[in-house]
Amino acid sequence: MSIDMAAYDDWRVELTFSLVNSFDPYYEEPESLREPADLARFLQGWGITSDRPLGERDLAQARALRARLGAVFEAPATAAAATLNDLLAGARVLPRLGVDATGGGRLELAAEPGTSALERLTIEATLGLAQALERYGPARLRRCAASPCEEAFIDTSRNRSRRYCSQRCANRHNVAAFRRRHRSSDAAR
Repeated sequence: MSIDMAAYDDWRVELTFSLVNSFDPYYEEPESLREPADLARFLQGWGITSDRPLGERDLAQARALRARLGAVFEAPATAAAATLNDLLAGARVLPRLGVDATGGGRLELAAEPGTSALERLTIEATLGLAQALERYGPARLRRCAASPCEEAFIDTSRNRSRRYCSQRCANRHNVAAFRRRHRSSDAAR
């Protein structure tokens, strides 16, 4: 995954991008959530545990969540907010006031105890994307412009011009464009 993590300070945002980018046609095997065991490993990697074995239905729900969150990257602001609000409707969230390193207060939201693994994934990932939207605005939520890559990222550049998820994709796209131009000029001769 090619996210500039220095630009983010919250694990929910990282979780969201990890889920959204768990399918990427750039790779020979684009689907990283191929079976329930893959989903279980993904969730465990983020500290989300399930009190029961995960099955095909859970996998289908996680993929559907990924698609809904991914659609936010192409949606206008009002549609993006509507999608996130719909995902959070009925969410069992426990707000608490925490204390940060400086002694100041910080509002923390967490899934209530007893929430299922898929409900918790929905809550945490949706809160992460909502936080990213609030912090950076919808225009900075992007998909990589180097086809076939579709990785989601946040454009944190000063001039709001970042088009690629990583330097790898920028280089690959620029080399391909150079070769196309070179072939066109050779054919014109």
